[in-house]
Amino acid sequence: MKILYATDLHGDKKKYEKIFEIANKRHINTIVNGGDILPKWGERYSIQNKFLNEYLPEYFRRLNTKNINYLVMMGNDDLEAYDLKFNNLCSRFPNIFNINKNKVTINDYEFIGLNNILDTPFACKDRIVNEEAYHPEKQFHCEQFKSTREGYQIIPDWENERKNLPLMKDILNSLPKPNNQDRSIFVTHEPPKHLDLAYAYNVDHDLGSEDIYQFIKKNQPLFTLHGHLHESPIVGGFYYNQLGKTICIQPGQTEFNEETIIYVIIDLETKTFHRFELPL
Repeated sequence: MKILYATDLHGDKKKYEKIFEIANKRHINTIVNGGDILPKWGERYSIQNKFLNEYLPEYFRRLNTKNINYLVMMGNDDLEAYDLKFNNLCSRFPNIFNINKNKVTINDYEFIGLNNILDTPFACKDRIVNEEAYHPEKQFHCEQFKSTREGYQIIPDWENERKNLPLMKDILNSLPKPNNQDRSIFVTHEPPKHLDLAYAYNVDHDLGSEDIYQFIKKNQPLFTLHGHLHESPIVGGFYYNQLGKTICIQPGQTEFNEETIIYVIIDLETKTFHRFELPL
């Protein structure tokens, strides 16, 4: 079984269309989208709502007509206020699956997703969790906020609020359990620490999650798939690594104004994979 994995498309319709074209042309019947699926430029409430109302339903319908399974989840740049709308949209189609904290089985392979991330220096604090030994990056913005159905909710004391966040390890341990770890694929938007898959420009240290690293080390799934840090393969020099028996892949992604797309095709049976960067 082959899958196509891409992440951090950020509402770029050219990238969505290219992924559809490639999967259809190469007869790949399963696409995995690792999060950050909606536009983030401009006023997020309106542009993300429009994308959810207008583009994604038609895109999902076309995937359905081609019998392509689409495993997808929201990411940290996708407003948490739209989670219910997104989940309802996915439920309208038999081949579209919201994998965040869910397990989806296709051809006896079990896919399990998690879109929570560690604290970033960005203002929006949707989906942020903590770790016992985590030291957050210096904040870029004076005000932090979360999204609600009524609008942005300012967090007056983020330093104190962060202390009460759930721990990544507890969320990982609460995920659905695969029946067979050897045929399981975990999709976490946050990359693991220590594997050179979580680097960013102007940062001289690994930004990944210790808890995700320990979870992979203990459970040894077949593959883990990650994203979040677009530039990591360029800065760190790696788009994959191995932890025990598990192959961990973080392909990165180009930015919105770049005319290329990055994706990986993975053969789950042979455990072979290849990263592509193609023009749009």
